[in-house]
Amino acid sequence: MSGANSPRGQVTAVVVAYDSAAILPSCLDAIERNGIGVVVVDNASLDGSAEIAARSGAHVIRNSQNQGYGRANNQGVAAATTPFVLIINPDVMLASNAVSELLAAATRYPDGVIFAPRITEPDGRIFFQARSLLAPRHLNRAKKDNVTPSGDVCAPFLSGACLMIRREAFMAGGGFDPNIFLFYEDDDLCRRLGQMGGLIHVDSARAVHQ
Repeated sequence: MSGANSPRGQVTAVVVAYDSAAILPSCLDAIERNGIGVVVVDNASLDGSAEIAARSGAHVIRNSQNQGYGRANNQGVAAATTPFVLIINPDVMLASNAVSELLAAATRYPDGVIFAPRITEPDGRIFFQARSLLAPRHLNRAKKDNVTPSGDVCAPFLSGACLMIRREAFMAGGGFDPNIFLFYEDDDLCRRLGQMGGLIHVDSARAVHQ
């Protein structure tokens, strides 16, 4: 599909790879089934990840050294030109209609800036943990009190494993903090972009964590 109103004209996926050859093909296949383009930023993999991405038709950015997760995602988003970017880990597989469902949610919730699918873990558990060490203590509910959503909900934090973000907001907010090499960079992004608009869990958009 092509055109301004199709998913391809609206969303670009950004995948950061680091020795991800075993899991990258299924991730890229699922992205292709959603009808969107993809930028793969390879952090100096030694297992042929960049070559796999190139053969799939992805736009590949090859780093000569590991830049870390946040910096690499910033490179990918900078290379995108669509109104939305889909930050997705290589071990996540999208359902075939996930991007369409996320876009529909973006229309329903025009004040939202980040939209995340319902992510299922290999054991069947739904991953939803709207809490963070970066949040004030009064906003963090105990794990035993976390409730799995049965519909769309607004949350203070969303898992960075898969996030569709308005690119303009991402760029205006400075993207991922380049000083964070790995871990909590997604929480930090949610904390900052949450000041611009809502962070929405979209229950009808589905993904599986491999």
